[in-house]
Amino acid sequence: MSERRWLYRMVRTRGHLVVIACSTVHYIWATTLWLDPARCLWAGGWPPAGVCSVTPISQLSRLGPVLPWLLVGAAILALVPVMRRCTGIAVILCLMPQQVLLIVSAATVAQAMLLGRFADGVVRTSEFLTADQAWPLVMAIIHVVALLWCFLQSKYGDSRTGRIGS
Repeated sequence: MSERRWLYRMVRTRGHLVVIACSTVHYIWATTLWLDPARCLWAGGWPPAGVCSVTPISQLSRLGPVLPWLLVGAAILALVPVMRRCTGIAVILCLMPQQVLLIVSAATVAQAMLLGRFADGVVRTSEFLTADQAWPLVMAIIHVVALLWCFLQSKYGDSRTGRIGS
């Protein structure tokens, strides 16, 4: 196997691993929302209680009981390009719902970092929150890169050489 082909396969696989990791997080969030004894989604109060007070999903929890279904739907849809070869626009359409959820989670975490307060009201320093909650920001950024890579590869990639562009 040529060196370029090896590099292409590594990047493509890592792009898929990002999508799989984000889907796994969304499955975990959905499961915990369904199993939460506080049933925070149906409480109707603010600030959120139970699992809904987890900072990355605190803003999303305003969607109510539909949130776990949205998380699972976005996760399943994002896995379609991983399991099947899709065209450029299909990749974007499949990954966009997951990307939107990740961006909202990242924005919620960024707000908490700037305010120095978790979603449940616990006050900490911004540095502490940055160290504790940086992963949703990183996941959103890496997911954008993976989305662009998958789109460019499916649209303009040469399957024989593994290079983008001719």
